Amino acid sequence: SEFDLSAFLRAGKNRLAVMVLRWSDGSYLEDQDMWRMSGIFRDVSLLHKPSTQISDFHVATHFNDDFSRAVLEAEVQMYGELRDELRVTVSLWQGETQVASGTAPFGGEIIDERGGYADRVTLRLNVENPALWSAEIPNLYRAVVELHTA
Repeated sequence: SEFDLSAFLRAGKNRLAVMVLRWSDGSYLEDQDMWRMSGIFRDVSLLHKPSTQISDFHVATHFNDDFSRAVLEAEVQMYGELRDELRVTVSLWQGETQVASGTAPFGGEIIDERGGYADRVTLRLNVENPALWSAEIPNLYRAVVELHTA
């Protein structure tokens, strides 16, 4: 089960109380994979998410014909209050070396019948002479996506 407690939390100290019931209407469906026991016997976590956050991203790589250049295309979508000072930075790293980086405000190029997508941005990073991946030489890059104010 998942519960959103946002409406009940206040600034300062809060107390979270949990009541454990041995059986519920969902016991049979939820406990098919293990023995039924009383108490909290599965992982419990409390997650804090900021009101404005990256909600989704997609990264794709496009190469030229001879694989001497690549373009990393990152589409980033945010959730929450859209403010003019918000920016997204995408950095591409190979080990400890930063290979490419780009920053852009929100407001996507995509327009459909609903209008523009103000909650999205697409960044393109150029990479010269990319280290290609193979089973013999498994070169890896690390992409870092950051949401920040200008």
